[in-house]
Amino acid sequence: MLTQLRRKNQLTIPSELTNKMGLHEGSKLEVEMTEDGKIVITPVVTVEKKWLDDVGKALKQVKNGNVSKAMVIEELLESLDE
Repeated sequence: MLTQLRRKNQLTIPSELTNKMGLHEGSKLEVEMTEDGKIVITPVVTVEKKWLDDVGKALKQVKNGNVSKAMVIEELLESLDE
């Protein structure tokens, strides 16, 4: 597919590709150049640090045996708020 570099170094990725990859305005992309001069664009998923911290805490609780059972999702969500 052919595309054109525009003003301010902006590049339009054809919608056929962005739709296939689930990309939208604001999607994060990593751009790098290979040794042979090719440009590689890779979608990147970012995760907030707070979310990672919360997952880390939850994994520690599981490792320490601090787990509980919930019959319905509401019970589970309530126990997370405690």
